[in-house]
Amino acid sequence: GLNGLAGSLPPVELPKEETRDAAGVILEAIDRYGDDLVLISVGPLTNLAAVERRRPGTLGRVRDLLIMGGAIAGGNVRPYAEFNFWYDAPSAKFALAGVAHAVLFALDITNQLCFSENYTALMVRE
Repeated sequence: GLNGLAGSLPPVELPKEETRDAAGVILEAIDRYGDDLVLISVGPLTNLAAVERRRPGTLGRVRDLLIMGGAIAGGNVRPYAEFNFWYDAPSAKFALAGVAHAVLFALDITNQLCFSENYTALMVRE
């Protein structure tokens, strides 16, 4: 049958497809929370660059921009290249050019830094 189980399951109504993209969601969050928002990027900066392309200067409105990217002592995809910046270097450059303040956590740090439960709890606000 259609579900591979000889029709033994009732039909399921699928949810409507989401039409927003990541940059749009980030823009909505910035519009809503502004300088109370802390953005944490743990991947390539493609979506942050898309935010800046759509509305230049918007990333500068957030309280903090924390980015896991770059490497000092050695990379994880090339001898001196870290994946998040290497994968989309033009977007990393463009996104970082759009902000006055960003904190970079290089690969070297992320391989060594551990957050305790207590520290993590301090970072979370209700």
